[in-house]
Amino acid sequence: MPASPNSGSWILSAGGAVDFPHSNWSPAYRVGIGSRAELSVSLGPNWSAGLGMGYFHYQGNDSTGPILIDEIRILPMVRYYLTTGKVNPYFSGGAGLAVQFAAGSGTITSTLNPDAFFGAGLEIRLADREAIFMETNYSVMMAYSTAAQDTEAVAGLRSGF
Repeated sequence: MPASPNSGSWILSAGGAVDFPHSNWSPAYRVGIGSRAELSVSLGPNWSAGLGMGYFHYQGNDSTGPILIDEIRILPMVRYYLTTGKVNPYFSGGAGLAVQFAAGSGTITSTLNPDAFFGAGLEIRLADREAIFMETNYSVMMAYSTAAQDTEAVAGLRSGF
């Protein structure tokens, strides 16, 4: 059951995140640190839909010296809750855009890339309209005609209003 079980109620989520690039990323980027926020609406006891936004920072070194990527993800998403109790496992997914700002060798370049994810999580209700959550998401971003893949872990707080 979403943090706000009443259909039409709004839900605000915020959490810290780590991101592990694993396919078609530069090996210099081992982990990204960031955060994620989400505003969604409850569509009933088992569904919610909303807009998620995340920020991640990756840095490393390659043959040219220090390199970094700052990434902003904007992803419309849906979430399906498997149960309606105090502990609620769920599946989520969505698709949107990732804006990347990459810096290396004194040059900053920006790209706008399609991004999609699916994931699973667990929401533990603390009160009628509050819950903590933990989830992991598998993401595929199309960058320069290449499917870059990563896995993200997020934990935070959800509050309904």
